[in-house]
Amino acid sequence: MGVGAAIVATLASEGAGVFTAARSRPDDLDDGIGFIAADISGPEGVVAVAEAAWLGAIDGIVRVVSVAPIMAKGKPDDTP
Repeated sequence: MGVGAAIVATLASEGAGVFTAARSRPDDLDDGIGFIAADISGPEGVVAVAEAAWLGAIDGIVRVVSVAPIMAKGKPDDTP
């Protein structure tokens, strides 16, 4: 389980209303959790998530993004 999935599971288990986004829907996502498939690496995905998640009141936002270094011949690439 990744960090984002663990946060979603923990919040939901504590009774919070939870909405999450990822590039694809996890197979094990509980039915009571809101979900939208979106790539938030660009502005279009961020807008799609904001529009889908609008519930009138938001108590908190947790953003977890995994970034893996690009490897070339076993050495990290200098590309930002």
